[in-house]
Amino acid sequence: MDEENSRKKPQNAADEKLTRKQQSLIAAMLSNPTLIEAARAVGVSDDTARRWLALPHVKAAYNEACNQLLDTALTGLALTVEKAIETLKRNLSEDAPPPTQVRAAHIVLEQTLAIRKMGELEQRLADLEDRLSEA
Repeated sequence: MDEENSRKKPQNAADEKLTRKQQSLIAAMLSNPTLIEAARAVGVSDDTARRWLALPHVKAAYNEACNQLLDTALTGLALTVEKAIETLKRNLSEDAPPPTQVRAAHIVLEQTLAIRKMGELEQRLADLEDRLSEA
């Protein structure tokens, strides 16, 4: 391929730029329940939206936008964890009605087991990755 053509064509999907309409579609997809509604909000057909989403650089940008949205939501949630723990502790006290105590205890135990299982899975994954890197 000559130098002029290599400048015209991106080397890979990551080098491709989103058009303004594609950027708008991604934003609309994050705030509309369906692709059809997002496409309408942007003023493109749902066929065009589907075609764009099949493009690697558009799909990658959409996934990145979703990850950013999730990260923002998780950060907001993390800021309330301490309050949630205090609520559980308060409802484990003898002053709380017995059904409330039982429910709070159940939540604490469930979450403790879930954390333990996650740790075990992470260890198993690390072991598998080590085995694969040795092979």
